[in-house]
Amino acid sequence: MALPKYISWPILILLVFLDASVTHITTKENTLLWRPLIEKFGVNILWVLAIVGLILFYLITKIGGWYVERVGRLPKGEEIVLTSLLIVFATYDTYKIFIRPSLDYLNPSNYYFIFPVLLLPVIIYSLWLEHHKHKKVQLVHKHRKE
Repeated sequence: MALPKYISWPILILLVFLDASVTHITTKENTLLWRPLIEKFGVNILWVLAIVGLILFYLITKIGGWYVERVGRLPKGEEIVLTSLLIVFATYDTYKIFIRPSLDYLNPSNYYFIFPVLLLPVIIYSLWLEHHKHKKVQLVHKHRKE
């Protein structure tokens, strides 16, 4: 249902630092949240921001994982949340590195239009999880009737 943590974390760390590296090389940050910090402290602040981002992802994984297990009644909640974060960040890096430079699609002036593009794969993943969960429940009910 989800990637194991020992696979997800290294990939997510790689993607976060890949994102920081691409921004460092181009010396151009389009994210409205980070741009003021880069203008004030310089482009090398990206490495600190990458670490802050990873700490934030860790907290989101812990809190979101607890929520998924308690409310969603799904096992391995942290792995599900981590897989979702990985899907979003991989989609974003694909957009940032390949789609935007080559096609100039969703240029920085339309930055907020990227959110539906980032959410679509996670919504598909969530629907797949729900389908898988319902299939398991039906299988359990079927075996109980027998």
